Amino acid sequence: MEKYQMLLNDVGKAAGIVLKLEEGGICAIKLDDIIINMHFIEEEDQCYFFSALFPIPGNATEKAALFETLLEKNCFYRDTMGGILGIDTGLNKVTYAVKFNVSTISGNDFLGRIENFINAAENFVETLNRSDISPHSQQGPDRGSGKEIRSDEFQNMIRI
Repeated sequence: MEKYQMLLNDVGKAAGIVLKLEEGGICAIKLDDIIINMHFIEEEDQCYFFSALFPIPGNATEKAALFETLLEKNCFYRDTMGGILGIDTGLNKVTYAVKFNVSTISGNDFLGRIENFINAAENFVETLNRSDISPHSQQGPDRGSGKEIRSDEFQNMIRI
């Protein structure tokens, strides 16, 4: 946990903010309108980044087109920078998540992973906004409006 807190301190210094861990190694930060939920699991020495990016459309045709796009981007981690795109039916949102080992990275590496995560998330949102999949092309992404993810919900999501 000490190494993870050190990494968060480095990010906080670079961003000019203080990042505090919640119980269970959880911290959230909003950058470029994307909320990144970060969770460190000490027993695994793994850090997980997770974001709920935008709502899943209600129309079956639009939903099928969205799911095809997600599967295509996930194939061999194409366009995901090593992460996974998914859906959370409880939140009714498209999600993006990555995980990595904490003990082997530096503060600059951690900051780079955050930057890559944000770039990938923004790329997914932009791609879907340009597509014929509505309501995304009309409404844009859901970036934090709606239900917030509580720490216990996030823990349950990544332990599945």
